[in-house]
Amino acid sequence: MTTSMREIPLTGGPVEFRGALELETTGAGVLPLRLPAWTRTQYPDAFTRGVADMPTGVRLVFRTRARALELDVLTTVWHFDGEAGPLGPGAVDLVVDGKPAGRGSGRQRRTPVRSAG
Repeated sequence: MTTSMREIPLTGGPVEFRGALELETTGAGVLPLRLPAWTRTQYPDAFTRGVADMPTGVRLVFRTRARALELDVLTTVWHFDGEAGPLGPGAVDLVVDGKPAGRGSGRQRRTPVRSAG
C-alpha cells in the first residue's frame, strides 16, 4: 500500500520546539530563536546576532506512526572577511525513541559578514 506524504505545519500543530524561546516566521520558513527577538537591539554587531540566531540545541518533538519523514531545512552559513570560505552546513540529527537514527543537512544560504573596521 502506497500513501503519499502529507504536510504538517511546524507551528500551531503537533510539533513542539524545545530549547527555543520564540519562533520567527520568515519567507523561508520558521526560525527558532534561543533568545527573545526583543534582545536583538542589544547585540553589538552582526557576529553576535549570527551566534544568537543559531538554533543549536533546539529540538523538534512530535509523535508519529509514519514510516518515512521529510524535513525541509535551510541552513545559513556565515563567513567573515579574510576567511577562505564558510564552515560546513549545519547538521540535523534524527533521534527515534531516544536512539540516534540518522543525520542530514539541508540547503545552504551563504551570508557574508563584513568587519566593522
